[in-house]
Amino acid sequence: MRFAQTSPPSAPDRALPPHARACQPRLTPAERRAIETTAAQLLPPGSRVLLFGSRTDPARRGGDIDLCLHVPVRLSASERLDLANRFWARLVAHLDEQKIDLVIVTPETPPSPLLRRIAEEGIELCRL
Repeated sequence: MRFAQTSPPSAPDRALPPHARACQPRLTPAERRAIETTAAQLLPPGSRVLLFGSRTDPARRGGDIDLCLHVPVRLSASERLDLANRFWARLVAHLDEQKIDLVIVTPETPPSPLLRRIAEEGIELCRL
């Protein structure tokens, strides 16, 4: 899959609020390395990976790994599905039985309640 740069990042790509940046994610060093490595291998420059959901709350235990992939290029439906499948497969290969949920955000992704939630609670894991 080849990525072509498009217009500047959309509203969901803006900086996270200070409280979200200060939180420490509930990920093991191996989980974090696997996410960062997979992102570096598969995502185009300018992409970001955010953790959201239960793993952002230090008071909670367990839970799946919810990731939002902010990709600064337009993707067709088939490219989006291919990216999600490849990203998920590489993570599962590193993390075994861990449940992983992915949300992919591109410049054409419309605002939604889920994206507002990610912007409020998300923790940036890496920026390419």
